[in-house]
Formats: sequence, C-alpha cells, structure tokens
Amino acid sequence: MTRGHLFDPGLQPERTALAWRRTTLNLAVGAILSFRLLGPVLHLWAIPVGVAGLLSVATWILAARRASRAQAALLDSAPLPSGVCP
Repeated sequence: MTRGHLFDPGLQPERTALAWRRTTLNLAVGAILSFRLLGPVLHLWAIPVGVAGLLSVATWILAARRASRAQAALLDSAPLPSGVCP
C-alpha cells in the first residue's frame, strides 16, 4: 500500500494567496484615497483612518510568511507552525 500525500500542492493555495494579496492592496489603496480625500473634511482624524488601512499591508506580509511556512510544513509532512508570529 502506497502512502499518498496529505496535502495537494495544486493551484488552490496560490489562488488563495492571490486573493488575499488583492484584498490587502485594495485596502491599502482605499486607505490612501481616504486619507487624501477625507483630509480636508476630518482634518487630524483622517490620519488614523489612513494608518489603519495601511496596516493591512503589514498584515498581508505576516500572512504571506505564515502561509509559506505552513505550505512547506505540509509538503514535508512536518507539524504545522504555531499561530504565534516570531
């Protein structure tokens, strides 16, 4: 009896990563536009709105690192990494 792979390294992980990349880039562009357009209306309150949206880029970077570690672990049949980022 042959052992099959528990993980299919097909295109689904890549599609998921691309979807998250699109989402975070849209949030970043929305944050920049809101900062630019809401500045005259909200004055100093536009800064937290823009910064909160730009945090999505940092979230995407951390998620991409975790996804690549998880995929490497699944391909090597190793334990999955913990949910804590170093």
